[in-house]
Amino acid sequence: MRRKARVSSCSLPPLSRKRFVPSWSMATDGRPFRSRKRLLSPAVCAIVALVVADQAVKLALVRPLLGISFPFVEGVLAFYPKVNENLTWGGNFIEPLSLPAVAIAMNVLVIGLYASGYAFYRANVRSARPVPAAAFCLGMAGSVCGLLDRTLWGGSLDFLQVAGWFVFDVKDCYLVASLGMFVVLALRHQDEFSVSAYARFSKDGALRVANRLRSAIRKGGSTGSS
Repeated sequence: MRRKARVSSCSLPPLSRKRFVPSWSMATDGRPFRSRKRLLSPAVCAIVALVVADQAVKLALVRPLLGISFPFVEGVLAFYPKVNENLTWGGNFIEPLSLPAVAIAMNVLVIGLYASGYAFYRANVRSARPVPAAAFCLGMAGSVCGLLDRTLWGGSLDFLQVAGWFVFDVKDCYLVASLGMFVVLALRHQDEFSVSAYARFSKDGALRVANRLRSAIRKGGSTGSS
């Protein structure tokens, strides 16, 4: 009886365990993107906490006290709740910017800019630093709060007045702090990041999202037809 020849496992080349990384998932310096789920989970928690804090203050304190005002610091800061129906700061000067559809579209655009800007930053650095992460979380939280105000309250429910000048709320503090941080970061790292690289990154990201939506729609259509 003829025996089968045994093939030694040593004669076979070992299988490579290197994970295939498609080109679209590479950062601008050739490194693969890291897991967005792991990276963004602390940021998402921080954003949710900031949004809840803003809305809780309005629900628990500001809403019941509409029409009541009193000073915190005489001649400097006062409690003066009011619903700003202009929807945007620019709506105080340019009427079309106070239209709900325009205000919501601008709000969504700002959210997209914050998300894409931070994703571009994270794609080009090896470890997140506290200031950029804080700027992203504050900006996203302020933008989401603004969207909630416009859709749920019919305007911005402001309640802090500076010396008879203007009235603002917690989300405005988020946005101003975030904008200040971004200006400082842009000045410090203007030679490291370019607008053209960000534009290419955003374009590639938009194409990926569009392709995923298209494939999801096709799958849904094929499932429905079957």
